[in-house]
Amino acid sequence: MSAPPTSIWVIRESALGDVILCEPVLRALADRDPGARVTLVTRPQYHPLFAAHPRLAGVLTPAEAWRVAPPDLAIDLQNRPRTRALAARAGRRSHWRKRRGLDLVRTLGGRPLHRSYFGGPHQLDRLAEAVGLPPLGPPALTLSAEAHAWARGWRPAGPIAVIAPGAGHATKRWPAERFAAVGRLLAAAGLAVVVVGGPGEGPLLERVAGPTGRVLPITEPLDRVAALVATAAVAVGNDSGVLHLAASVATPFVALFGPTPPGRWAPRGSQGRVVAHELPCAPCSDHGRRPCRLGSTACLVGVSVEAVQHALEGLQILRSP
Repeated sequence: MSAPPTSIWVIRESALGDVILCEPVLRALADRDPGARVTLVTRPQYHPLFAAHPRLAGVLTPAEAWRVAPPDLAIDLQNRPRTRALAARAGRRSHWRKRRGLDLVRTLGGRPLHRSYFGGPHQLDRLAEAVGLPPLGPPALTLSAEAHAWARGWRPAGPIAVIAPGAGHATKRWPAERFAAVGRLLAAAGLAVVVVGGPGEGPLLERVAGPTGRVLPITEPLDRVAALVATAAVAVGNDSGVLHLAASVATPFVALFGPTPPGRWAPRGSQGRVVAHELPCAPCSDHGRRPCRLGSTACLVGVSVEAVQHALEGLQILRSP
């Protein structure tokens, strides 16, 4: 039996939601090997989310990781050529296996994945199994006092609601006018609406915010964005990193799903609701990269404003008529 590691790297370069899902892995590794220094290796924009993490020895960029002494154990949760090469520096290493070989062949050939793939376990359960850890709880970020102070100074007065209308792929984006309609419902209920999204989504954010909402593009450090979201009464958005961010700071959420499987990717948390329009062909894509075979993304377009309103009533954010 090999000796317990004294240093562990967890490697996950991107994207926001996937990096957040690493947080329970980091905690579980620190619990399993209390004498080890656990370090996250990820892109610089994600570092602020983990700078105040009480169980981490530190956070490195991939470039920095190449320049320092390698760890005893590297766990590669990205499994790309460059992350495999980085993990190979460690004394021991393991790689995240994203999918079965046949599903990979189908993906490369543009063919649908097996239905059994979409009916599989949640991503956190898959990560636990891959790394040999017990069942993982939901992510829980620890943010700095500076981030919380910034959020208190930036946010509007009174209760706020966060809307996140963006997503990494167009197939996962609910129509902007429907997000705007939800924003008007929330505003009518007395909540100030803050629309959050990436720096390239400015026109979309402004369209959803309308004349009364406020826009927060993710050009601020992500710990500030997370601290702002942590003050919200609710977050509403697509299958995206912002919704995982909301769940990781215990903000109630309504997550809208279309082509991607909510059973695998929905944020974990009893304070959330998932809204989806079920069709025989959905889900059809793991990440939303595949174009809709119907040419209409009917699974997401079929989600009505009334369905989201009902979910908000279930969370007691809106009152039932």
